[in-house]
Amino acid sequence: MVAHPQHPQIRTCDWVSQARWKLLPKPTLGELSGDVRVWRDKTFTELAIEDRRDVDLGVVETQSADGLDIAPPLPAVDAIGPAGA
Repeated sequence: MVAHPQHPQIRTCDWVSQARWKLLPKPTLGELSGDVRVWRDKTFTELAIEDRRDVDLGVVETQSADGLDIAPPLPAVDAIGPAGA
């Protein structure tokens, strides 16, 4: 009895579902996380993309705007709305 190989499409689907990496030609922001490989300088580079990271931006101190000697800008004409509204 001769064993018949599985249909190539079935074998390909099995391989794709078990593959560690997936090719995404143009991933969107937020689509990737964890270990990834990117094509850079004609080679793959492995990176880790975190879902979230807290970053301390330090402290910035400035004077209050209350003491400025200039008038605040007027709103744009479109922001006021139609006459008689």
